[in-house]
Amino acid sequence: MKLSLLSICAVVLFLFTSSHGYASYTEKNKIEGNVIYRERIAMPHNAKARIVLYGYRHGASHIVAEKYFSVQGRAVPFPFSLEYSESSGENADRYMLKAFIFTPDNQVFAASEPMRVDLPAAAPVTVVTRVGAGEPYAGEPEIREIDVPSLYEGQVSHNDALSKVILRLEHDHGFVLLRDFTLDGKEQSQVETGRWRQIANGHALILGGNGRAPLRVLVRPGNILEFADRPEQGGMNMELFPVPDGGPLPALRIFTGAFTYYEDCPTFTDCSNGISYRVSRDGDYAALEKSALAEKSKGKQLQVRFEGHMARDARSGKGMIVVDRFGGLAVDSACPKSGNMDELLNRHWKLLEINGKKALVFDNQTETHIMLQKEQDAYRLSGSDGCNRLVGTAKITEKDLQFGNLGSTMMLCPQGAEQSAEFTKTLSEVNGWRVFGDVLELLHNGNPRLAFESVLMD
Repeated sequence: MKLSLLSICAVVLFLFTSSHGYASYTEKNKIEGNVIYRERIAMPHNAKARIVLYGYRHGASHIVAEKYFSVQGRAVPFPFSLEYSESSGENADRYMLKAFIFTPDNQVFAASEPMRVDLPAAAPVTVVTRVGAGEPYAGEPEIREIDVPSLYEGQVSHNDALSKVILRLEHDHGFVLLRDFTLDGKEQSQVETGRWRQIANGHALILGGNGRAPLRVLVRPGNILEFADRPEQGGMNMELFPVPDGGPLPALRIFTGAFTYYEDCPTFTDCSNGISYRVSRDGDYAALEKSALAEKSKGKQLQVRFEGHMARDARSGKGMIVVDRFGGLAVDSACPKSGNMDELLNRHWKLLEINGKKALVFDNQTETHIMLQKEQDAYRLSGSDGCNRLVGTAKITEKDLQFGNLGSTMMLCPQGAEQSAEFTKTLSEVNGWRVFGDVLELLHNGNPRLAFESVLMD
């Protein structure tokens, strides 16, 4: 049943109990109990539960412990065991427990208000709430910023084999996900590349743009990454832990993308993430250049395939591509146009980033956002620049997007005038778009200028 059908004034009960009906503290620093609800409503197929223990002192809060688990295909009660470190809450003078049932796109099935729990001997706790109340990350004490470049490592057991998993996040929002495993006695590797963005007030990442379904990753305290219910893991959760100092650059892999030959600055655009890199003249670059010159392709895009690796430009410090073994090319064939306009239209897109800077939100002012809708044979833009209402027209194809006839109201807002002006100007300059999961990027000549997150409207 869709969540839009759950707008009834239903009462949901969250009951945290031990085996004796109590929320309890054990010698192993655990709170054990159950999450239940009284309504005869089926959970969404991808619903998850989140249990959070907060510590408070002098009015400030912090997360002592939290846990996510799937409730798909399960009946209430939903048992949980929440472990926490005694040192994590030793400075707290009171504790609050909170629960949510929600889907990965942040649609809330039910949520509780924070409830007081007494440790080490908690009293029985019963919390009554309404369906759809709250947000899965509402009122969090802090945003969990991901430092880049960064490297994460972990292991997962699948089909009685242990796989090593490495995730590398780059400044330019590209990622490389590497899995090393043994199959039939042979060591093998699988590599995925794409784009990443941090959303949900810093509590989740979206990994996408690699030809596969976008992957949502939960960001837990300590910036531990939780990959939940990935099919190739047999439905198991996988945790990746941060590696100090960002770790090494990704290893050798296959690159497929668009190569543009210029004498002074050959460039390669990775089709998996849309990011453009300078191409080093080391390695097997001479073979690539020879093929490009044979096609008289100066300034044209060629579809190329080669084995290579990432390196650092000694002058700029930015990433560049080294061609280790050239595979071949096709004339006048750039990255495929694969945008699905159903993913773009009729969604509330909240601004995350503008020209490489984090978007600001000001008190008592509307957040900067846009929505694109089709009316008869035309596309319409509506939204806000963070101060004034915004309207306009749009021309949209599978990959291209241009705005026109931009207009706004003329209110004077106390804050954010510079960002509002920059936002409107940047909208007028974009000419492309891409969506992966809950993230929209608006592009200028292939480079991201604006990034948005899809959120539920109030």
